[in-house]
Amino acid sequence: MAGVSGEAPVAGHGTRRELRASRAAPGGPGRRRTALLALLAVLLLGAGGLLATVARPVESVSAALPLAPATPLVVLSPQLLASRDGQVVVTARGDGPVLLARGGAGDVAAWARGTTSSSATGLDDDGGVRVERADGAASAPDPAGSDLWTAQQRGEGRAQLRLGPSSALGAGAQAVLVASDGASPAPARVEVTWSSRPVPPPAWVVLGAGAACAAVAAVGARRGAGTPA
Repeated sequence: MAGVSGEAPVAGHGTRRELRASRAAPGGPGRRRTALLALLAVLLLGAGGLLATVARPVESVSAALPLAPATPLVVLSPQLLASRDGQVVVTARGDGPVLLARGGAGDVAAWARGTTSSSATGLDDDGGVRVERADGAASAPDPAGSDLWTAQQRGEGRAQLRLGPSSALGAGAQAVLVASDGASPAPARVEVTWSSRPVPPPAWVVLGAGAACAAVAAVGARRGAGTPA
C-alpha cells in the first residue's frame, strides 16, 4: 500500500507547507505596506519638525507710549516688559540724544525717584500702554555710562535696545530707563515690540500624522518578524 504524505494538498494552492512559506515570504504586500508607512512617517515627521523649528513664522506685537506732556525721564516697568511673551525690543526716537538703559527695577526706580518722570506700568484692556506721571525735580543726572546698567544704547535721534525674553517679576526684575541727558525732555516716541515664534497648528497636525504612521509601521514590522504585537 502506498505511503501517505504528511502534507495534504490544498486545492489550487499546493501543500499547506508551501502555502505557509508563500505567506511568510519576504517582500509580500504586508511588508511593502509597512515600508511605505515607515517612509511616510519619516517624511511627515521631518516636515513637521521643519514647520515647528526653522520655518516658524515670527509674530510681532507693538505698543507705543502716549507721552504728553514731556518729562526728562521715562521708566518702562517690569510689568510692561513681561506683559507679553517673546523677545522684547525697545525703540525710542527724539530730536537730540537718545539713551536706553536696562537695569534692575530697583536701580531704575531709584534713579528716577524725586525727578519728574513718566512710568509705563503695563497694558490696558485694549492693548494700550498705561502711563503714570510723578512730579519732582525738573532734571536728573545724566544716566549715560552709569555702572548700574546691565545694557545700554545711545544714539542721536534714535536708539534701540534688545532685551531678550522678559518674564522676571521678582527679585531679578529688569526695567528700562529712557532719557535724553537727564535734563532735556526724554524722547517723545517710545515703542515696545514683543516678537515670538509660536509653533503653528499645522506643525502639530503633521507631527501627529507622522507619529501615527510610525506606530502603525512599527506594529506591522513586529508582526512581519513573527513577534507578538
